[in-house]
Amino acid sequence: MSVVNGITKRPILATISRMLSSTLGAALLACAGPAFAAPCSLNEAPRRCTDGVNYMYCTGTSTSTRWDTTECIPSAPQPKGPFPWLIKGSNAIPSVSELTLSSTPGSGWSVAGVADFDGDGQADILWRRANDTGEARIWILRGQTVLRDVAVARTPAVGWRILGVGDFNGDGKADIVWRRTDNTGEARIWYLSAEMVLADVSIGVPGMNHQLLGVGDFDGDWRADILWGYKPTP
Repeated sequence: MSVVNGITKRPILATISRMLSSTLGAALLACAGPAFAAPCSLNEAPRRCTDGVNYMYCTGTSTSTRWDTTECIPSAPQPKGPFPWLIKGSNAIPSVSELTLSSTPGSGWSVAGVADFDGDGQADILWRRANDTGEARIWILRGQTVLRDVAVARTPAVGWRILGVGDFNGDGKADIVWRRTDNTGEARIWYLSAEMVLADVSIGVPGMNHQLLGVGDFDGDWRADILWGYKPTP
């Protein structure tokens, strides 16, 4: 370090350049040498090198870590299957922890939504069976542990599909938006308390050219709203 005209100058090689990749969400590090000694956490995800191709990994012990670029590989590890990532967010680089769910769904089931269905502040999973019954089930979770696997107390008639989930009545528990797949396009909300259906309410017919784009609280009243998009007929 040196001082020139009253301005402190730091060695260029000690400078860390951090920026978010718009595609992978990883940080780019300006590496000054084969092994860059920036501190890191051993459970951090691999980061992109400045070449935009290779990845570096955090190596070392619990008390001494560094980003090792001596064994950069051409691609990041590929996921093994569906799993939650716990994100510890900040204005800089988030910490990611990978979890494995304690149960595995049977064949013929697909995820229809993720939200807090029992009001405990933790996300649960809504499943839908892809057969003629159209049964829906909810996994009540604590982290990656499935505490309960419960069927939604009602099964919709044939010809309805789940569009989204959100807390539409402000009770702290997620509800389900359904839409009829025939030429009427009617939409309904099931107000839920966990797996129990408290009410089944029609919200009208938005029109067959309208598609649900998202569910969220757009006016800040702590109740979910629906964003529709219009797709013209070709």
